[in-house]
Amino acid sequence: MIKNAVVGDGCIVEDSKLTRCVISSRSFIRSGSVLNNVVMMGADNYETDAEFAENDALGQPHLGIGHNCRISGAIIDKNTRIGDGVELSPDGKEDGTFEHGVVIRDGVLVVPKGISVPAGYKL
Repeated sequence: MIKNAVVGDGCIVEDSKLTRCVISSRSFIRSGSVLNNVVMMGADNYETDAEFAENDALGQPHLGIGHNCRISGAIIDKNTRIGDGVELSPDGKEDGTFEHGVVIRDGVLVVPKGISVPAGYKL
């Protein structure tokens, strides 16, 4: 479901819910994810099958947002990797820098460029 959102060219959104979002080019959002008030900057390129296999071997998430994530009030910069089942929200949290490079400033959660957030992380 997409409500009040802009989705750029070349995005892949699998069975997810986007509300009040701006999703830039080559963003990948895997199934079961729910995004509210999110700006996602996308990626410079798509991953190849070889890169998918390498990610799996290294245990790192693929580019984009994994399965069953819940993200709100966030800016997700370019070329980030967010694993399956991640929950990110600035609600009720102080400004600061958190694990895996996630930042909250002035009530906005930011995942900086190139950061990898492992599966199951909750903030």
